[in-house]
Amino acid sequence: MRTWPRELRWLVAELIPFGFIFVAMVLTLVGAALVGFILGAFIGIPLTLVYLNWVQDAHSAWILPLIGLMFPAIYTGMLIFGHTISKGEPLVVTPAYWQAFGGLLAALAVTVALAVVNGERHHGRYSYVVRR
Repeated sequence: MRTWPRELRWLVAELIPFGFIFVAMVLTLVGAALVGFILGAFIGIPLTLVYLNWVQDAHSAWILPLIGLMFPAIYTGMLIFGHTISKGEPLVVTPAYWQAFGGLLAALAVTVALAVVNGERHHGRYSYVVRR
């Protein structure tokens, strides 16, 4: 995977967390909210970190902002799409929920992009080049 073109590695780095959030939202829509939350949060975050660490050579401390953004994004998305988190009264989804969800997803995209840039800079600085 490290030999893939740079653009493809960037795309995969962005698609892993967004793919897991999408799957979590689809599972919430069909009624399996707990499975979606577990899949999005407890498999999506570590898999993103492994990819960023192994392929992009980013530091493992990037898990802190990833956790700080993916948990609220999944929670807010589950409120919007499933209404399964709140008990009792039905939740009224306002535009503020959509704005918060969009903001969290945008912040997640920027965080992953910064992790990739950080990893590429580290890899470029510390990689060994074989010269003949």
